[in-house]
Amino acid sequence: RLASDSDGYLGQSMAYLAGSAYLEDLEAKAGPGSLKKLWARMSAREVRSFDASFEGVFGGSPRDLWDRYRAELSARALDFERRLAPVRDGDLWQELSRSTGAPALSPAGDRLALVLDRKKEPAELVVWSTATDAAAEKKDAERRARIAARDPEDVPAVRTKPLARKPLFRLPAAGGREPISPRFLPGGDAILFVRFEPDGEGFLHPDLFAWTLATGAVRRITRGADVRDPDPSPDGAWAVGVRDRNGLSQLVRVDLASGATTDLTPPSLDATADHPRISPDGRLLVYARQSSGAWRLAVRDLESAPADPERELAVPEGMLPSAPAWSADGKTVFASLGRAGRIDVAAFPLAGDPADPSPRFVTATLGAAFAPTPTPDGKALFFLSLEPHGLDLRRIEIGADPPPETSLSGAGSEPFPSLAPLVRPESPAAPLTLAAMPVAPGRPYGLGRLEFQPLAGGASSSAGGGAVEIGVRAGDPLGRMEILAFAGSSPSGPTGGALSGSFRGLPVALGIRLFDLRERPSEQKAPPRGLATDLDLARRGFELSAAWERRFGALRTDVVGRAARERIEPRGEPGGENLDRRFDRSLDRWTAGGEVWLAANLSRGATRWEPAAALRADEGATGGDRFHRIGGELGFAAGRGENDLRLSWRRDEARDVRRAFDLFQVGGAANSLAPATFSRIPAPALATGALLGARHEGQRAELAHASWPLIFFERHRVGGESGPFGAWLSFAGLEETWHLGRLPIARLPALDLSAGIAQILDAPDRGDRGGRRAWLSLAWRP
Repeated sequence: RLASDSDGYLGQSMAYLAGSAYLEDLEAKAGPGSLKKLWARMSAREVRSFDASFEGVFGGSPRDLWDRYRAELSARALDFERRLAPVRDGDLWQELSRSTGAPALSPAGDRLALVLDRKKEPAELVVWSTATDAAAEKKDAERRARIAARDPEDVPAVRTKPLARKPLFRLPAAGGREPISPRFLPGGDAILFVRFEPDGEGFLHPDLFAWTLATGAVRRITRGADVRDPDPSPDGAWAVGVRDRNGLSQLVRVDLASGATTDLTPPSLDATADHPRISPDGRLLVYARQSSGAWRLAVRDLESAPADPERELAVPEGMLPSAPAWSADGKTVFASLGRAGRIDVAAFPLAGDPADPSPRFVTATLGAAFAPTPTPDGKALFFLSLEPHGLDLRRIEIGADPPPETSLSGAGSEPFPSLAPLVRPESPAAPLTLAAMPVAPGRPYGLGRLEFQPLAGGASSSAGGGAVEIGVRAGDPLGRMEILAFAGSSPSGPTGGALSGSFRGLPVALGIRLFDLRERPSEQKAPPRGLATDLDLARRGFELSAAWERRFGALRTDVVGRAARERIEPRGEPGGENLDRRFDRSLDRWTAGGEVWLAANLSRGATRWEPAAALRADEGATGGDRFHRIGGELGFAAGRGENDLRLSWRRDEARDVRRAFDLFQVGGAANSLAPATFSRIPAPALATGALLGARHEGQRAELAHASWPLIFFERHRVGGESGPFGAWLSFAGLEETWHLGRLPIARLPALDLSAGIAQILDAPDRGDRGGRRAWLSLAWRP
């Protein structure tokens, strides 16, 4: 129960911290080793409940001692509040929630931008007016008047917080990628922001964008630059940002017209840069710098080139500065400053008293004050305030000079000794000395270290019958090289073995598969009516494949090429009138082709739009007779929140096919043994070979919700090379999928379980109408 709060703000983090502090408090009161005694009582031969084990060590129930712990902690917090005199946290300007982003003010101070975090929807960038929201006030007054007119004796609610402001402009997430770190450009009509965009391989990189408020147009400035937390220059021609790449941190200058970057500081593993801000005159830069285990505020000269272009502001020992910001006149730096369990906004005068360079605190809060943002007129300061529900936006008047420092009556040299940390750890008897050890020189990764993972496999039961597959995997830890050996058995599907290998160390993933299989669709538990033994065969051979995947912004492209050669031994009797009747000898078959997938993520905010298209084609020959196959597919997915709707339409055609096993086959479950081919169309609700034809058309609709099984409707029909299509075979049903990750402690493999049931609604053979089909699939990976 220590981390079970999944609904509150940072619940599973804050609840864990509270729970762990409770355990520390219990051990401090009951003596060292008491928690070990609790675990010993729970695992003893004498069977006890947790409560009985707990009470036998700590002398009370977990619930009663938790209530005592909460009361003691509340008493300390109230003592903290009494001793903090006076509290200075300004006025609540807007109640927000969760992890709201840092505010940004326009140069004129008439607009404020920040990123709103929402629990079940992507965050969005909003722009508010800083003036009083007259429309909201009028609407609230009219609502109160209507309530009073309906019931004069009703008691109106006391207003304890500002009315919710209506944004002037909104920029939702694009493709699930949220805008962050907004900064107004000069003039206040456009905003510079950061968004993580995928590169060609799908890895996300922070890049700069400019959003024009009046038109809503978004212009991309950099590509793969890894620049975040930008701040534009006073003329808007360039900006300074932080580049974190390959573990190295540095400051860079970005040309906002071309996106070109120039290093301001060298890449460093030992020094980390954060939150750069340019002074109002463009001459100086302040940023937070971490080195040697401590954070400092550094001021850098951007115009001249002195021998030492940086100097540090005086930060008292043991205090942690962050998020610096310039005052309107450029003479003061405001920053959040952590001290003795508190975080407040402090002012650092650039030309302070040499005898007393300490900062002066602007706020004295009961929670924490983050991301100070001074107003352009120098009279006030916006900041984020930590509350139980998340971060709120507050405003405090600062005047010409920072207010005097808050004092704590009777606090002594250590301000809040009774509050943080809650349970003080014992000082170690002697500091631990770490010896420096030499590091071996690096070497090329190559194929990596070979690892074996036994007993991967799966089992399924579908309308086509049951199947079992089991095998072993060998490969390197990164998955660059992989070898899979599988064997499978099925009364009607592929039975035999396959050995496949893949190499992913190049931009194009290469693969090879060797197989020796037997297929008996005519022997499945409930073969389709009219299915002869045309599909029964033995096959052995090899397949070569190459796959290439690239991303171009919101567009993802997958290209796969395959070539296979195999020896086929038909085991059945002659089939249809247009099919070859020579089954007295084995046949050589080769195929070559591929497919191209295009998918785009056009989602905006909480609404998802994902169109997709595919084109497939191959050419081959069986026993010297050439054939051609081509197909295409269109897909569309839309959703909002936990609801998703997915639609797909598929069309395939074959020419000059003379054998049944080269036609399009609908039905049966997917397997890992046979080579991939788009002529096999899996449908676990149907028997293998339920439909067979030179032309195929399929449609599917899915409705998904996080709390429901997948609801689907699917239908297929086939036809010959000429003439009309046959009747539709339609079915609808439910499907549920569960995923369980690996549990290394218990040595349990990862499990994927899928179960479904479908009702046949219509079929070419009317006798199948109304039948029900169920399937179950289980796959495990060590």
